[in-house]
Amino acid sequence: MKGSFFSKICLTSVLLALVVIVLGAYVRLSDAGLGCPDWPGCYGQFSAPDNMEEITRAELLYPHKAVESDKAWKEMLHRYLASTLGLLIVTMAFVAWKNRNFIDQQLLLPTILVALVIFQGMLGMWTVTHLLKPTIVTLHLLTGLLTLSLLFWCYLKSQTILWYRQPINKSLRTWSRLALIILAIQLFLGGWTSTHYVALYCPDFPTCQGQWMPEMNFRDAFVLIQQSGVNYEGGVLSEAAIALDARFGFSQANGSAVSTWEDRTNNNKDASQATAANQPSYTSNGLNGSPVVTFDGANTPNQDFLEVASITVNQPITVITI
Repeated sequence: MKGSFFSKICLTSVLLALVVIVLGAYVRLSDAGLGCPDWPGCYGQFSAPDNMEEITRAELLYPHKAVESDKAWKEMLHRYLASTLGLLIVTMAFVAWKNRNFIDQQLLLPTILVALVIFQGMLGMWTVTHLLKPTIVTLHLLTGLLTLSLLFWCYLKSQTILWYRQPINKSLRTWSRLALIILAIQLFLGGWTSTHYVALYCPDFPTCQGQWMPEMNFRDAFVLIQQSGVNYEGGVLSEAAIALDARFGFSQANGSAVSTWEDRTNNNKDASQATAANQPSYTSNGLNGSPVVTFDGANTPNQDFLEVASITVNQPITVITI
């Protein structure tokens, strides 16, 4: 079946799956995972809001979500390509079953891939509706890599000149299986680290914060069932007293005054300022293209500042400002 239509669909699906995975990583690293707060559309439409009319309508639909068209387009492009990949896999399975009487025609792998891509689509939906819950996002990544692997295997099997059995050394088979298990664990750990936004917790290498064995908490590090209703974008700092991040939690327009800056922890210690003259300003494209909150540094009584409810701690704390 070398050079057959089925083989060409397999190869095209492999290449597209690779593009979808790389683009998905780019969406994650661009903090665009919730660029569209709904699914499968984006702010109630099938393309990202681009003009003023669409942005205004999106703001009315989701008043507590800042409309960022650039992030929305990244997310929608990823969805478009992922949907195209799904159609290719369904087509591949259809061709396989249509040609099921042909010699060496595969049926099992294409059928498994259809089920897998349906599950992958559901994970994509849950990624948005469950606000980037780490378990779902990590499983989404692993399922995507599994889809790519099975597609490549399917392509290799379609190349009959390359697919023939040879005796394999038993020791080599054992080591190969062990390497595959280690690779799967490493992929899970990498995805788990990324979905918790802790890749820079160890700023040095090969040590971590200057230690070979820093203090670790394995029990809380691998909690697979997370709290519902929590927005995990940017990470959730369970041990922090307060966390303010200008990239998240703002719905006002560029240049507008900031009356409330939402706390990223579960402690609900939002920073606020009721007096208009003392409110800082929000810039959506400030430092290296990232949002910032700007304080004017003026003298009393007109200086900008935000107030936070009292925080009680029973141990030394670390304050990090950027």
